[in-house]
Amino acid sequence: TFNPLIQIALLDGSSDSYAFNVECDTEGVIGFATGYSQSGGIITYNNHHATIIDNQLYVVFENAIEIYNEDYKQVIETQDLTLVYTRVTNTL
Repeated sequence: TFNPLIQIALLDGSSDSYAFNVECDTEGVIGFATGYSQSGGIITYNNHHATIIDNQLYVVFENAIEIYNEDYKQVIETQDLTLVYTRVTNTL
């Protein structure tokens, strides 16, 4: 569990140019142990749902990213965050 501060601002007068303010913390824990269930191509874990397509696992966190105005004072929209994990098979 790392908690970086990530702020994204839409630049004034733009519809697709952003500024990023990122601060990383150096303390955290990486843990992989959790319970899960699977039904077809859907995996449920920790109250999250993931979808398996080919060799990839997709997890969508709805409205997880806040987009601010240029001075970072007001949230003007939110966006989904999609994590994609790809299974890699080593052949030696």
